[in-house]
Amino acid sequence: MEPKINAYEEVRDQIKDGDIIMFEGIGFLSAILNWRSRPREFPVWKYLVHALVSTIVKAATGSKYSHAGLAARWYKRLMVLEAIGDGVIVNPLRRSEERFKAKIYWFSCEEIGPKDRELMMIKALEELGKPYGFWKTILFLICLIFKIDVDKRDSLKEAKSIYCSEYVARIYNFVHKDLKQGRADRFMSPKDIADSDLLTNNGRLKMPLTDRHLSS
Repeated sequence: MEPKINAYEEVRDQIKDGDIIMFEGIGFLSAILNWRSRPREFPVWKYLVHALVSTIVKAATGSKYSHAGLAARWYKRLMVLEAIGDGVIVNPLRRSEERFKAKIYWFSCEEIGPKDRELMMIKALEELGKPYGFWKTILFLICLIFKIDVDKRDSLKEAKSIYCSEYVARIYNFVHKDLKQGRADRFMSPKDIADSDLLTNNGRLKMPLTDRHLSS
């Protein structure tokens, strides 16, 4: 059954710190068409790399999700903390949605209290600026494609670099919420996150067509 569609303006105030934003990736044709609309702002290679990774992740996992980030409330703005090609960054949610014209979905975990959400945000912000795990992503994709057994143990060491779903999984593990038992954070896929028994899929967020909420 397809998840329900929520008008962003109606549910944005219900989204909490640490909730998960899942992205449905795009294909090559959409990537090129999106780039043509604003080539000076986004180099074409970023669109094509994103489209390639999205296509491989979706095909290998059988899932429509190809990227994950963490919701964060800053004053009156709703932001997303995410690990992308530029490293761990923070963007207004609308900005992330606009970057690749992706469909976005809202997942939440009701088992996490306010204190733990605060700890999650502290840890997530400490990761800002950390490099993107490019070679980790390549290894992860190879394991997906060839169905290679991966490490089942979560590492206590700080990661020197990180990719999107690993970032989300590590922040949840920081407050003792293991999104998938028997799967190391560094081999977590967006599908693993979306399928977690700890999470509720609240549906797709339908963003407004105007620029009224561009910064929120």
